[in-house]
Amino acid sequence: MLSSLASICIVVFAILCPSNAEHTRFKSCSDGGSAINFVDVQPCSTFPCKLAAHQNYKVAINMTLKQPVSQGKVVVQAKLIAYLPYPGYKETDFCKQLVGAACPLRAGQTVLYQSDLSIPKDVSVKILPSQLTVRWQVMDGQDNSFMCFITEINVDKNSKSKPMPIV
Repeated sequence: MLSSLASICIVVFAILCPSNAEHTRFKSCSDGGSAINFVDVQPCSTFPCKLAAHQNYKVAINMTLKQPVSQGKVVVQAKLIAYLPYPGYKETDFCKQLVGAACPLRAGQTVLYQSDLSIPKDVSVKILPSQLTVRWQVMDGQDNSFMCFITEINVDKNSKSKPMPIV
């Protein structure tokens, strides 16, 4: 058996050295309703992700549920002074955004949730800070959070490119 010190070192190493450097860094804010296996923002090759204004990005979240889920409401917020609704995020039905699975979901099931993220054309990037903290939550039918993570994004305010189509 490993000593307590060796066990602690292994846990710290696993936290500080992710096994796949391509996944987006995040901090879980869930109360235990699911375990987030990874978060990917595509395309994103840096941390924090540098998102150009008015372009589209895919967010994929792989999670293992610790409770059954029959429905879910997605809440995406950006932290300015406090957490406020993320501008332009419209699709709030968690079950409609599952890939290869459908609600109801069972405890222990691993699922892939995929959604779009952008800074909409009608939002003035001049008022947004260059770095945003984004919180992504999924609430169950009783408004309890069963999935939550926080990540940082950098807003590229100088991008003059046209919106990138999502394939």
